[in-house]
Amino acid sequence: MQISWDENDRKQSAHWRARIPLRWRWGLFVTCAVLLTVVALTGFAVEMEQRAWTEHERNQAIGMVRMIRDTIKLPMTSHDSRATNRILSHIVEQNPEIEQIFLRWKQGETERYGKGIFPPKVTRLRLTRPKIFRVETAGLWFATAVRYADIPLGTLAVRFSGMAWRQRLHALRNRMLLIAAAILLFSWIGTRLLARRTGRSLEALIRAADRVARGDPGPPLPVEQNDEIGDLTARFNRMIHELEQKERIRDSFGKYRRPELVASHFDEEGRGPASQRREVTILVADMVGFAPFARIARPDQVVEVVNHFFSLFHEVITAFDGHVDRYIGDAVLAVFNHPFEQKEHLELAVLAGIAMAECCQRRNLRRPDGRPVAFRVGLHRGEVIVGNIGAGRQLEFTLIGDTIAIATRLASVGKENQLVALRKSFLGVRHPFELNPLGRLRLKGQEEPLECVRVVARGGELRRRIEEAVEAALDRVPMPSHLMNLYEPKE
Repeated sequence: MQISWDENDRKQSAHWRARIPLRWRWGLFVTCAVLLTVVALTGFAVEMEQRAWTEHERNQAIGMVRMIRDTIKLPMTSHDSRATNRILSHIVEQNPEIEQIFLRWKQGETERYGKGIFPPKVTRLRLTRPKIFRVETAGLWFATAVRYADIPLGTLAVRFSGMAWRQRLHALRNRMLLIAAAILLFSWIGTRLLARRTGRSLEALIRAADRVARGDPGPPLPVEQNDEIGDLTARFNRMIHELEQKERIRDSFGKYRRPELVASHFDEEGRGPASQRREVTILVADMVGFAPFARIARPDQVVEVVNHFFSLFHEVITAFDGHVDRYIGDAVLAVFNHPFEQKEHLELAVLAGIAMAECCQRRNLRRPDGRPVAFRVGLHRGEVIVGNIGAGRQLEFTLIGDTIAIATRLASVGKENQLVALRKSFLGVRHPFELNPLGRLRLKGQEEPLECVRVVARGGELRRRIEEAVEAALDRVPMPSHLMNLYEPKE
């Protein structure tokens, strides 16, 4: 679990940025979020307050305009302009909320009270109805007609200052700022506390990851939070536990040449598989005339040809759920029903052997002497011993036994691109194959002659499965163009 890591790589990267602690980033994020929320709520509150206050001011203004109108009715009825002027001037002087008053008499004369410019929209008013309304112009102008009974006397317009609203708005803003400051303060404190707690957990994960990178998993981390950080810590602990288990298993079977075949046989504590007897089907393919071919061809040509056909055979064997156990010079040895159970391992091995022979025929590669590259295939079903074979770093979980020797001998007695087996391999097993007798042959290492047969597949379903495997292998392993010219006929 040793990992090489250069700390300077990150700092020298074009994408590197200054490190900002998580608690500061969270604090800034929450502060900005709270600030935006407070600003939005303040604007909403001010707008609602302004609407309510405007309605209140409107009602007050209407009441005051009504009072002024009722006050000047009598002097206007008697056409007493002095009394009217005195009353309106007194109202402007004594009421700071009233900035200007405009009065138009029925005869057309106008009077103006207060400082400033009177908007034309007000000075052009000539009203006859006593309804009080707000004039759509700059400032808070309210206007109405002055009548006595049904007699029109003139037009009255009053402008209010709005000072009270501005004072109220200022007080409201100050109050909202105090509330916002309190919210920001408590949010910042809460965020810092939460970020500090989360930061401690993340820093512990970082330190633990650094230990793992150095090859020291260390003790499991405590899961203190019931949230995503807690889930991450728990998963990190589980990852470390699984890494330790795999490390123990690798220490146990890392010395095997092919650990992938034995990994499933080890338990969590790294205890390996025990030796056992097992029925399997062995398939051996041996090149015909390899010795003369190796003498007349270049070394690179010999290696490429052998590897090319081994690649074809590997595709075929894998297609029928077998696996290549070993390569022995110019021969390949495959096994079925190991390391995993296969109920019909004999049938699968036969199909694979016939497909391997047909791959050689279909490829039709010729050697420099003009002879075709061909293989003899031998098959035998029997019992083998499965165990740890070898010594030191070359230990292998593989098979040994007489079954392998018989399959190897059978691969040397048949003709080119034929599958040869013992008849007894098919005894007691239902099979769909045709067994053509080859007679009783004496095999090396066997005391008595054994009845050998050539195995042929005739059924339509069998042929279909073989054809599919052959076509797939030929497609996946194309013929190198330079191997097509090994044979050059002499003129």
